[in-house]
Amino acid sequence: MNLDEREEGPMSDQEIFSIETRGGALLVTIEQSDMDWEAAPRLKSAIISAVDASGDMPVVLVLTNVGFIASMGLSMFVELMQEFRQQGRRFILCGIQPEVRKLLALTHLDKVFEILASVDEVIRRLEAEGNDDAGSA
Repeated sequence: MNLDEREEGPMSDQEIFSIETRGGALLVTIEQSDMDWEAAPRLKSAIISAVDASGDMPVVLVLTNVGFIASMGLSMFVELMQEFRQQGRRFILCGIQPEVRKLLALTHLDKVFEILASVDEVIRRLEAEGNDDAGSA
């Protein structure tokens, strides 16, 4: 697809994010650099649909590609966190770029979300917690 075609219509869900399972977690990687008013609602519904079929694995939102998040994107993150917590699932943000991290700090959302540096750190943490759970059982 060339840029002219892409500008004429909305991005497909596959262009906005990708999903994979690794280390007992569902990794949702945001593929576009701007989380704006157009992408946020589509992303939220697509993530919830995809996650519903994945059991009770922790959901990890990978933000390494995201350099900008509009207020609707922040709202979507909060709504996702609430949705998954109601289901008894863990919701983790990782790979946050400096500008996005500043925004989370300004809005004090960095105190609300579980934030880890990278996917590798998430996997290590989940594996260590899994081993701790197995050792205490």
